[in-house]
Amino acid sequence: MAEAALERKKDENASLKKLVANHEIKWKEYEAKMQCTEKMWQNHLTSIQTRLAEAKRRHAAAAAEHGSSRLSKTTSERIKLKPCADTHHSQIKSEQEVSHISPKDELAKLKLKFKAWTKDFKNRLHEAKTTMKKLGQPAKGKSSKIWCGR
Repeated sequence: MAEAALERKKDENASLKKLVANHEIKWKEYEAKMQCTEKMWQNHLTSIQTRLAEAKRRHAAAAAEHGSSRLSKTTSERIKLKPCADTHHSQIKSEQEVSHISPKDELAKLKLKFKAWTKDFKNRLHEAKTTMKKLGQPAKGKSSKIWCGR
């Protein structure tokens, strides 16, 4: 009876050791995946920062050329990086997870992005028109003059 209990404990210990070994392997895989993801995010961040610096430099050169410091302030304020409102959009998805996304969900996400883009575009267009009016250059479009000379 004692030998049977000892044998069960040995079997239990062996199965637990296998389980621990499997968990260690998974842990190492997750660590490697996280390091790869972190490296990718660092590369993206570096790329975004260099593009932002280049855009600011080009804009500053254009502003100095045209002398519109007020315009440069508004665009530099608009360029600021905004934190993503939806955290699920910022998560990296593996190829397997991406393949499981339904086309309806993708379409819904694209529609939301498009609506946000159009709203932002309308706001920027309105800002540009008001800036042009302030600078003394009326926007093309509706004219107060009547073409037939009345």
